[in-house]
Amino acid sequence: TAANERGEVQENGTVRCIHGSRCYGVWQKRPDGEIHLVGQGCWSNDEDQQECHGDRCLLTATSSHIQTESYRFCCCNRDLCNTEFSEAPPPELPPDQRHTDQQLLRRGEAVRIALATVAMAAVVIVALFLGYRMMKGKQKHSLWAEDEMEAANTAEDLKLLELIGRGRYGTVFRGSLNERCVAVKLFSSANRQSFTNERSIYGLPLLQLHDNIARFLAADERTNAEGRAEFLILMEYYP
Repeated sequence: TAANERGEVQENGTVRCIHGSRCYGVWQKRPDGEIHLVGQGCWSNDEDQQECHGDRCLLTATSSHIQTESYRFCCCNRDLCNTEFSEAPPPELPPDQRHTDQQLLRRGEAVRIALATVAMAAVVIVALFLGYRMMKGKQKHSLWAEDEMEAANTAEDLKLLELIGRGRYGTVFRGSLNERCVAVKLFSSANRQSFTNERSIYGLPLLQLHDNIARFLAADERTNAEGRAEFLILMEYYP
């Protein structure tokens, strides 16, 4: 056999390896977890000689030709050292490496804490900013509605100057309120619900802050020259 070619068979059936060879063993780990001996003998692979100088058959002395997921190989340099194998404990990291790993761990924790702090601060800042803008918008809306509509209680304060649009539910005019140019959307009594819905939409705080939406000024109800109720929404006029 291959083992006999590298060693001398003794009377008890064992093989004494010739000079330059090492003892080896191959075991297979079965799916049920049991370890089964596959073969033992003398190993003379020059590439692995430096890994076979120990007196125990440790699985850390592996051969890339034999080691697989189910097979285990080891070799050693003492009589009968390959009768069984043992798994070597994982090597300890040198002090410098352990110190470096601890530094990396602490640095990672510090980075996570810093990111969490920045994220929380950003959320608080955004919440405060939105709250400020909403309060400011409500304040402006209240002042506009109070001042403009108080001045518009008489018909001569609000003047409809020019028809600029007509829709299904209302008509839009360019008007003048206390010498201020405004857009006036006029609803008939039949479209009161449309007026109510639109007034509620324009009353939303965030809608008052949008730069691309005409600014809402006020809403009012009055009686026209024919004695019929009509409803008005006043907004900033953009030529």
